[in-house]
Amino acid sequence: MTSLAFQLNVPNLPKNISFSGLSKSELALFKLHEKEEQLLPKQVSAVRKSQFTLGRAVANRALAQLGFSPPPPLLSGPNREPLWPENIVGSISHSHGFAVSVAAFKSNYRALGIDLERIKSARRYDIAPRICTEHELEWVNGSSTDREVRLTSLFSAKESLFKAIFPLFQQYFWYRDVTLAWDNSSNSFKTTSQLPSNLPRMVTDALPIEVKLYLDAEYVLTMCAF
Repeated sequence: MTSLAFQLNVPNLPKNISFSGLSKSELALFKLHEKEEQLLPKQVSAVRKSQFTLGRAVANRALAQLGFSPPPPLLSGPNREPLWPENIVGSISHSHGFAVSVAAFKSNYRALGIDLERIKSARRYDIAPRICTEHELEWVNGSSTDREVRLTSLFSAKESLFKAIFPLFQQYFWYRDVTLAWDNSSNSFKTTSQLPSNLPRMVTDALPIEVKLYLDAEYVLTMCAF
């Protein structure tokens, strides 16, 4: 398996955020906490267990970078969302044998979201209307050569935004409930006026919210921090 560049270096990472990336080939160095093991169904598949363990491994490393020694077990909420330590915000994502995680103290950030997608396994373009609003679809179709990358990047950005907001909101919303605009000067997506009307104040006070984009030849990585 080729090395994922993101696990070594993410350029322009915001200050006071710890980042960790691992491949499944490195899982032999990590063991789930007993309480984390108990979160898995008895008949869990090998693939699901590997994904779960890899996610907990990168979260463990991200917490260790913040000074937790040893990092506490990361349990799950009613929607299977990771429950970070009380003074921490964080996020996990995995794709095709890789996982990434970010974490930070709540004194520095109210919310974090991260998402990793493999470009070559991107969702078929025919589902773009379910992901994109009219303005986003115009942007995706604005490049005949990079359309797949643009669609994957936009999908990933919305995933990062949703992951960041959910712990503050505790509600799901649809991809088309939000319109993101691409800002080439900052290499990021930014929220527009099209947002759910019932967002909590700690989210609306942070508007417009930025979602940074990082690319390599095979993967899209997005991160939302505010």
